[in-house]
Amino acid sequence: MNDRDEVWYVAYGSNLAWSRFRCYLEGGLAPGATGTPQPPARDPRPPADDTVVELHHRLWFRGRSVRWEGGGVAFLDPTPHTAPPGRPTVGRAWRIGADQFADVARGESGADRVVEVDLERLTAAGRVEVHPGRRYGTALLLGHHDDGRPLVTVTCATLDLAGPANPPGAAYRAIIDTGLAEMGRPPLEL
Repeated sequence: MNDRDEVWYVAYGSNLAWSRFRCYLEGGLAPGATGTPQPPARDPRPPADDTVVELHHRLWFRGRSVRWEGGGVAFLDPTPHTAPPGRPTVGRAWRIGADQFADVARGESGADRVVEVDLERLTAAGRVEVHPGRRYGTALLLGHHDDGRPLVTVTCATLDLAGPANPPGAAYRAIIDTGLAEMGRPPLEL
């Protein structure tokens, strides 16, 4: 993998935790989750690096997740905002291959086919639909890392698509708190 093939995938919600995120690369089921295990990525190598990032997008818990006890799951508002003082949205950026990001997008959107993400189009437009109509069907550019690589994530095209507000269930909240602890951050405040 060379530098041109890498992006910083910005995780929020359950993908803050290594034990959850690694399921998108290696396959498997996250602690506390139920349902069908995640298939492995085409390239199962671990991330080259990770770092904490502050995001200019609000975090919302919406919809109902069968995998996470029927509670809401995390979405980034696709529209940037200014965070309330002292309460920025915290993300964890994983440096992975562009093809790995496409496989994360496939897994997040629930697609049953390989999803390709046109990074040139994404960096030019700021967002692209990788699986239209799906809750996590939009790839979103969040800026660029100090190293010049794009900071990218997946979320909903609009919050209406994500469903009504719904707090996270205990297992989902626990995996988020695990990720926050790995990052040296306090537990989730709702």
